Amino acid sequence: MDEAQLLLRRWSTIVQVSSLAMVAAFFWLLQRANPRPELRWWARVWTANLVALVVTTVYWLLQYPPLGPAITGIYMSAKLVFALALAQGAWMMTRNGHLFTLRQLLIGVAAYGVFAGLFIRGVEVVGLIQHSLMGAVLLALAAMLASSRVDSVVWFAAGVARDLPRA
Repeated sequence: MDEAQLLLRRWSTIVQVSSLAMVAAFFWLLQRANPRPELRWWARVWTANLVALVVTTVYWLLQYPPLGPAITGIYMSAKLVFALALAQGAWMMTRNGHLFTLRQLLIGVAAYGVFAGLFIRGVEVVGLIQHSLMGAVLLALAAMLASSRVDSVVWFAAGVARDLPRA
């Protein structure tokens, strides 16, 4: 990789981290001003996505292979929190009740992260597994939203379906 490409990747990563930090801060402030339950979950959504990007960025900067399993576990856990918390917020917006409790989410995601850190190796394998899982969650979420008969979430269903991970 030449120096220009490296600088472009670094700049792109800085822009992504900055954007995610602003979106996460916006949702944390919004849920404090308007304490709707789905907003609390969506603040968690963007924070989890920010954690995933920061963790991988730190790993790229350090280039320290022994951290690989921990980075894999944290990254995959944060991305799963992103998808599941998005679904939880949408569920709460369209139906009464929860899909799961915060405790259930944390236990499940921690187990997933430990498993990923111990057994999943290679960027390609991480990408394949994580994006397949996120795609399944987002596809189920889009179907749930589309069938909810709540007119105000049609845009949300379309956005979720549009952002399904691509191979």
